[in-house]
Amino acid sequence: MKKKKFLTLGLAALAVSSFIITNTFAKTMADGMPSASFSVNDNVSDYYFKSRIYQGTYHWNVTPTPAAIGRSSTSTNTINKLAGGATSSYGLYAAKYINGSRGFDIYINYQAIDSLVSGRSLTDRDKAYESVIVHELGHALSLADLGFLDTRSSIMSEYIKRYNLWTPQQYDINDVNAFY
Repeated sequence: MKKKKFLTLGLAALAVSSFIITNTFAKTMADGMPSASFSVNDNVSDYYFKSRIYQGTYHWNVTPTPAAIGRSSTSTNTINKLAGGATSSYGLYAAKYINGSRGFDIYINYQAIDSLVSGRSLTDRDKAYESVIVHELGHALSLADLGFLDTRSSIMSEYIKRYNLWTPQQYDINDVNAFY
C-alpha cells in the first residue's frame, strides 16, 4: 500500500512539475527569422503608418534582447496595410522564402484596428497600431501566439485590448532571449 501511495504522489508531483516547467520556457514557432537581426521595408507612402512601423521596431530594439530590427527600402520583409478581407484579426504574419532565404510579409488590418478604437482617443489608436506591429514582429522573432487560457502579460496574447499593451513584456523578452 505504501508503494502505491508513494507512486501516486510521485506521478502527481511529476505532472505538476511538468506543467510548471513547460509553462516557464519559451513558446516559439518555426517560421521566425533565423537571426534576431533583420530589416523591414519602410518604403510606404502613408506617413502615419510609417511612423507606427518606426515605433513598433523601436519598441523591440530597446529591449534587453538581441533584437535589432532595422528599416530599409530595399528589404524584402514587408509590413503592409490590409483592408479586411484576408484576415478578420488585427494582423497576419506570413513567412516566405526568397532564393532560399527566410523572410516575411506582415499585413495590418487597419479596418479592424480602426473599428476597435472607434470613439477612443488618437493616442489609443497609435497604441493599437503599435501593439499589432510589435505582436507581428514578435512572430518574426519566432514567438508564437498565446491563447486565452494563458494569463501571462504578453504582447503575444491574442486576447488583449491592443491599446492597453503595446510594448514587449518581460515574458516576451525572456522568450526572445531563450530562442536566440
